[in-house]
Amino acid sequence: MDGENKKLEERAPKELLAENKELGVKAKIILKPFICYALQQNGDRFIYRVQLNNEKETDLSNLVLKISTIPEFTMPFSREVAVLPANEELLITDLKVLLNPQRLAAQTEKNKCVLSISLYQNDSEIFRIQNELDVLAFDEWPGIYAPDLVASFVTPNNARIPEIAGDAAKLMEKWTNDSALDGYQSKDPNRILAMAAAIYGAIQKQNILYSEPPASFVGIGQRVRSCDAMLLQKFGTCIEMALLYASVAESIGLHPIIVILKGHAFAGLWLEEESAFSDTIIDDPAIISKRTAEGINEIVCLECTGMNSGRNTEFKDAVKLANAKLSMVDDFICAVDINRARKMGILPLPQRVIIGGEYQVPTELLKESELTSAPDKLSQKIEVKHLNYDEVKPQGKVEFWERKLLDLGLRNSLINMRIKGNVIPLLLKQIAELEDALSSGKEYVVSPRPIEMEVKDEEEKNPEFYANVSDLNNIFKLDFENKRLRSGLSEAELSKNLIGLYRSNKVAIEEGGANTLFLTLGLLRWYETDRSNQARYAPIVLVPIDIVRKSANSGYIIRERDEDAQMNITLLEMLKQDFGIVINGLDPLPADEHGVDLPVVFATVRNAVMGQKRWDIIQSAYIGVFSFSQFVMWNDVRNRIEELEKNKIVKSLIDGKLAWDPEPMEEGEKVSEDEALITIPADASQLFAIETAAKGESFVLHGPPGTGKSQTITALIANALGQGKTVLFVAEKMAALSVVQKRLSKIGLGPFCLELHSNKSKKSDVIGQLKMVSEITKDKSPEEYERSAEQL
Repeated sequence: MDGENKKLEERAPKELLAENKELGVKAKIILKPFICYALQQNGDRFIYRVQLNNEKETDLSNLVLKISTIPEFTMPFSREVAVLPANEELLITDLKVLLNPQRLAAQTEKNKCVLSISLYQNDSEIFRIQNELDVLAFDEWPGIYAPDLVASFVTPNNARIPEIAGDAAKLMEKWTNDSALDGYQSKDPNRILAMAAAIYGAIQKQNILYSEPPASFVGIGQRVRSCDAMLLQKFGTCIEMALLYASVAESIGLHPIIVILKGHAFAGLWLEEESAFSDTIIDDPAIISKRTAEGINEIVCLECTGMNSGRNTEFKDAVKLANAKLSMVDDFICAVDINRARKMGILPLPQRVIIGGEYQVPTELLKESELTSAPDKLSQKIEVKHLNYDEVKPQGKVEFWERKLLDLGLRNSLINMRIKGNVIPLLLKQIAELEDALSSGKEYVVSPRPIEMEVKDEEEKNPEFYANVSDLNNIFKLDFENKRLRSGLSEAELSKNLIGLYRSNKVAIEEGGANTLFLTLGLLRWYETDRSNQARYAPIVLVPIDIVRKSANSGYIIRERDEDAQMNITLLEMLKQDFGIVINGLDPLPADEHGVDLPVVFATVRNAVMGQKRWDIIQSAYIGVFSFSQFVMWNDVRNRIEELEKNKIVKSLIDGKLAWDPEPMEEGEKVSEDEALITIPADASQLFAIETAAKGESFVLHGPPGTGKSQTITALIANALGQGKTVLFVAEKMAALSVVQKRLSKIGLGPFCLELHSNKSKKSDVIGQLKMVSEITKDKSPEEYERSAEQL
């Protein structure tokens, strides 16, 4: 079957143009060139978008867009357009024009209809576009114009399928002494492969003759016999044989694949239940061939014409033939993952019956197993304490510090998160399950949004949009089960943002010593006042994560750091100080058997804001950069202020005046080297600073670069350690800490330096450092260290 060298990306939709020069209105309509029952059944749109342009200097108002077909294969449709602004473009993408299921179900042959699209202003027609559309027969597949709809022709519920499945069970009994067709329950790829071969053999038994298909799948419409028609007529094309095989496989719980080549098709099968492609349509043959390779064995493909009468092709030879065809890259058009198509809502075609002389699709009652289950018990109600505003109103210097340290202003993303370059929205409802999985050590690949998903300009910056993309929830759930997280960004946007987040967090760790990369779980929608129209969004739970790229082709993965998840304390403090709402029981976060108990967290916050109009929790997840660098200081000020006030410097800052009478420091005072433990050279001024610090005095040591400040600090710390003291060395940037630490290591004090504020501050690293220090005495006894000290 020679044919056109058409690839998937070349299936261009139809474009219609219209213009009213007098009013300065232009229109462009992008649509599918056909309609069919499968399109209607799966709720797919045949009109992608309508673009209206007003090229005049005045607005056009009171517009109505009308769409119809002759004959009436569509339901009457109209859409009001309040205004088309001057010199602007209006894009309408949510045109859900309903198709007539009864008329489409009755189609036995391909026909034509006339599509009419018109725009009116106050009942006066501005323009009208009329164009012919193909109306496909009920059993016609649209071909390359809608390859995913091939899944509609995989019909596991066809009345003749159990007959073939029964023959497959007999072969399984013969080969394995177990007739069960138990899908993926065994989790044994060899048993699943045996079922794949058993289906192959059972269809061989039907003695179906091979029938030549049309010249190509590229055109619009190819008739596809139903499974019962094939088994009755005993004829089948390559794609019909592949669809029959896939129908039987799906009926016993397996996940089939249909591979489409130029003029040919065959079937494949997943050998692992948890595996799936990231998209329904796969346009790269290597994605499949790599998974069929020896040693990987995730997929088996088979040449389905080997099941036709007279071919007598062994299953293993059919597999070899399919693999050989996969290697013919120029012939590959696409493959369709049937299980993923089901998650996208593409259902099997129903069986038609003749009622009153024409084909109809009967409506059936649901089975009892398809009805709702009993509801779960309600969760326990959580009581929340509310304070009066006067009780929490900031007063005095200490409260001022607290507010400044937490930054309760709208510029803080912990209070007012906005979707921009440092935030990646994730498309996932199962955020509690995600937190549990991450806390148990699982890693997830971050992928771009599905190609089927359209995002308008006004939606991409709206946090609530990403939490309510319900049409694709089954796809997102399937991805999650296969350790993939879908983002709301395109491939280019996602790559750019992930690289930006990775680099930003790396700089934060290197310079500030603190991780700033988090996965946020849940957002609080809040308003500054009851009259505010602008909704604000604050993260609720933050899980520290790492972004890792294991190889150039593997994409980016996220995994949880060896740190605890955190409640957004900044949010809690803002609620307390600005709205008088105190939420107890969230610091530390409540835990379940896997990690954070998110339902309890969300219930607690919801109860707290129950009286706030329009406030609520948006259950969504984001990856972003958030700074907690000043939280520890805030916590000290809030919880230890009485202890801190005992320090004369802190007391002076609170009171606004010195709490002691300082004595002048005489820098020229001679200091004996014998009075200090000096392990590095030091001049008089450095000795003076070391001695003064040893006495517990407070002072500022300053000097231009290169004058020995780092060396003085090193000697000062060494002297304090020698006197049995503990020293906390704090610096704004990591570089300053590293310089002093390296100098201490050079003089043998490295093991006594515990890093608390760097990429080595994880629990495991801290425990490792403490263990190393505790084992120092195993090398030498205290007496040996004493003798060495005396020699120095």
